[in-house]
Amino acid sequence: VTITEPKPVYRALLVGNNYPGAFNNLKGPENDLVAMNAMLSTMSGTPYRITKASNLTASGMLAAIATAFAGAEPGDFSLFYYSGHGTEAGALVGTSNTFLTVYALRTALDKIPGTKIVLLDCCYSGNAINKSTGETTEPNIKAFNRAIISGLTSQSRSSEDLAANRYIVLTASRKDQQSLSLTGGDNYYWGVFTYGLCYGSGYDEWNQKALSTLPADANGDGAIT
Repeated sequence: VTITEPKPVYRALLVGNNYPGAFNNLKGPENDLVAMNAMLSTMSGTPYRITKASNLTASGMLAAIATAFAGAEPGDFSLFYYSGHGTEAGALVGTSNTFLTVYALRTALDKIPGTKIVLLDCCYSGNAINKSTGETTEPNIKAFNRAIISGLTSQSRSSEDLAANRYIVLTASRKDQQSLSLTGGDNYYWGVFTYGLCYGSGYDEWNQKALSTLPADANGDGAIT
C-alpha cells in the first residue's frame, strides 16, 4: 500500500486600498498590488492561486477572505496581503470610512484551515501581533526582531492578535510606529515594506522587472523560507 500525501494548495488574497477621491488617498497600494502579484507569480515552488482586490470596505475584505480561501484544507497555505491605511488601534482602514479590527480579521482567518500567512503594509501594523520594541531608545532593530521571533514562537499568546499557532505574520511597523512609502521617477510610489519583501524575493518593484537572483537567499540554496 502506497500512501501519497496530497500536495498543498497555495492561495493568496492581495488587497490594496488607495481611497480614490478621499482626502487621505494613497498612491502606493496599487503599485504594491501589482508587485506582489508579479513576485508571487515567479514562485514556482509555491504556485499561488492569486486573487487581487482594490478599494474594499471592511465588510468587503471579510467577504473577499471567505471567497478567496474557500475550499482550503488543513495542509494548504492561505496568504492575506494588505496595503493601505492602518489606525493606531491596529485596524485596517477600508473605503467608505470603515474599519477592520485585528480581532475581526483573526476571526475570519481562524475559519480557514491550514497555515495562514499575513503580510501587512500599513501604519501601526505591529498591533496585529501586539509587538513593539519594549525599549525607550530609537532605533532598536535587534530588540524589534527579537520581539517578532518571540511572537511567532511563544506559547503564551493573546486571543485577539494574530500571533497564534499556524500563523506566519510580517508587519511593516511596530504597533506604535507609522509605516513608510517612497517615490521614484515619474511620481511612482510604493511601500518600503512591500518593496523590500518583493526585492528580496526576486522582483524589483521600482523598475518593475524580475531579478536574476534572490537577494534574500542568504545561504545560496535557491530558496527563501
